[in-house]
Amino acid sequence: MADSYKKTTAEGAFIQQKYEKKLQSVMKSTFVISICVRRDSHSKLPEVEDICSVAIAVQNMHLVATEYNVGAYWSSGSIYDGAHKKDRCIVNPAELREFLQLPTPESFCIGWFYVGNYEGKFKKGRRDIMDKTKVTW
Repeated sequence: MADSYKKTTAEGAFIQQKYEKKLQSVMKSTFVISICVRRDSHSKLPEVEDICSVAIAVQNMHLVATEYNVGAYWSSGSIYDGAHKKDRCIVNPAELREFLQLPTPESFCIGWFYVGNYEGKFKKGRRDIMDKTKVTW
């Protein structure tokens, strides 16, 4: 991921500190899960619906991780190929597509889910009670 950042960042835009942070993030994680959308040319659903479905699945993974006091976060760094970003909002570099062995040309990666030990304490969640001034049924 860090190497991908180094290779795909335009000359003069590369930041050494950002590169080192990416390296540290991977090293601190117990594992990293690629977050991918599997699509094919025969899909009848709009692409955005598949993206939202995957995002909801990742949110559920995050909720489970929090419940078990496991640290986790989603990063979308190093997934974009800016040189070929014309027809779609997300275009992965060829090197990333090959590394992930994406199953179809229409499939793509939307990020990384970093998971690892968390030494701190999670903040207690807080919800206000919904009342008729906030929601109309």
